[in-house]
Amino acid sequence: MSLFSLRAIERELSRRELNSMIDAAQRRIAELEARLASADKWREAIDQALIVACIGTAEPHDDPKERLAKLIDWETKIALDPAVSSEARALIARGQNCARSTAAEDTLRRLGYTYHGGELWVPPIGPRPEWAR
Repeated sequence: MSLFSLRAIERELSRRELNSMIDAAQRRIAELEARLASADKWREAIDQALIVACIGTAEPHDDPKERLAKLIDWETKIALDPAVSSEARALIARGQNCARSTAAEDTLRRLGYTYHGGELWVPPIGPRPEWAR
């Protein structure tokens, strides 16, 4: 074999290796571009929610956790606002009913009644208290 043919073989191997490395790099670039496109969809969704909430937009220099926390805080306030949320109104009604129930139980206990499960409250047995005469 001549020196010329050895150099030609070396160049051909170098081209193959180089082409292989270029193919691998192109596959990696395509993979990273797909991941970036997915991340952009998330950013756009968060951006849109921030705009609707009048909080602003997510700028590259912003702390994403802080922006997301502000968005969650706003959504929570809306969810708990009885003027907007029927679930919030129901929650408030349950709390008021619970407070009334607690007040009724306290009254019965002060009057000497004892609780015996379910809805059974037994009145005190014995002479009528002075305050009840």
